[in-house]
Amino acid sequence: MRSFEDLVAEADEVSVEGWDFSWLKGRATEERPGWGYARAMAIRLSRARAALDLQTGGGEVLAEAGTYPPVTVATEAWPPNLAVATGRLHPLGVTVLSHDGESALPFADGSFDLVTSRHPVSTDWAEVARVMTPGGTYFSQQVGPASMAELSEVFLGPSPDAGRSRRPEDARAAAKACGLDVIDMQTRTLRAEFHDVGAIVYILRKCVWWVPDFSTDRYLDTLRKLHQQITREGPFIAHASRFLIEARKPAPRVSVTSRHEHGSDSEAVVDPVDTTLATYQTAARRYLDTFTPLPALVTFLDRFAELVGDGTVLELGSGSGWGARYLEDRGLTVIRTDATQAFIDVMLADGHQAKLLDIRTDDLGGPYAAVLADAVLLHLNRNQFTDVITRARGAVVPGGVFAFTVKEGDGSAWTQTKLDLPRHFTYWREAPLLEILDRSGWSVASLDHIRGRTEPWLYVLARAT
Repeated sequence: MRSFEDLVAEADEVSVEGWDFSWLKGRATEERPGWGYARAMAIRLSRARAALDLQTGGGEVLAEAGTYPPVTVATEAWPPNLAVATGRLHPLGVTVLSHDGESALPFADGSFDLVTSRHPVSTDWAEVARVMTPGGTYFSQQVGPASMAELSEVFLGPSPDAGRSRRPEDARAAAKACGLDVIDMQTRTLRAEFHDVGAIVYILRKCVWWVPDFSTDRYLDTLRKLHQQITREGPFIAHASRFLIEARKPAPRVSVTSRHEHGSDSEAVVDPVDTTLATYQTAARRYLDTFTPLPALVTFLDRFAELVGDGTVLELGSGSGWGARYLEDRGLTVIRTDATQAFIDVMLADGHQAKLLDIRTDDLGGPYAAVLADAVLLHLNRNQFTDVITRARGAVVPGGVFAFTVKEGDGSAWTQTKLDLPRHFTYWREAPLLEILDRSGWSVASLDHIRGRTEPWLYVLARAT
């Protein structure tokens, strides 16, 4: 058995820079919460467009993610950790900035759709809310009340107030006060074991807030008693407290909250399409993970491909690019476009060219053999829809084909189903749809009423007259 002096001297000399605890392997253990923060964080990073990791330590957890948004920034206050984080994260394309954790964050309002932080010293909820985009998410694992109190009290004496700070309910209230909606909150108490006094010296040098005035000289007698206790009774036992909190910044509010009859679109604070696009930007990965084409859609694309024969198709709102891939397998050339950068990024990552295009304002180009818009035009109001139908006619060759799908019904509606974020839909009936197509220079080849999973659809194939 190693001597007390040897164990203390070794632990007092080893570097404690960064947030790597591998030195403790075989000398101390701590249970891990079942939610798997690093894995859950990586999933959210894969869906984000711009991410900020606050108080990143040495960047160890962020570096595990492997996949990062185009814009990823980490901040750290402690200079030794800052140097470690910079060396670890810069090669991964992550920008690392010095920030004291107390002053205003050096970013514009609404800069990030994901903000993360593992074990922050404190959380400035107002600043977190400020730099988040509408619909953005804050995801954090934090140290809870009275964490490792048994160890601290050996050195500092009883602390009756230990359970009154860092409480999850206070974090929830603070987030709510800054306008955020807490969508998940979990708590865990975790057993920790220290198998030798060197492990205790190391952890107290690293986690300086547990015993703020710690040094081996100052607490040599206490450390010796702990060494004797561990030798006599076995590992020193303490308990860590952790909580997971996920909060979302509400998307812009609009005045439309339910479906309106008579085919009119209610006035909104912002264009409902912009709010819908913000939802897709935030929840693109979730949308793609749940997307499964209806068998009727496969049949519809087969008929579309037969009508086109050969040539180039402009696809509006390609999303994952599933439709484009299917048509390419049928021998067509497809130009992929979308108004959501997150979907563009997915298609680029899959090795396909894709163009950012807002059908409300951007030139469609052409002429093409055909235009396809599956589950896209249903987000437009009726005036926007008519405008796009007309411009699509000008984008195809004589006799060119136009295929699109919309939801069948009356009026318009907001929904948060499927993505838990707001999307706006305009519903159509056959008669007004046929009238607009005829006025815009289209001859309808087929119009099918399709029974969807939750709502009915209209599938339309038309030719330019």
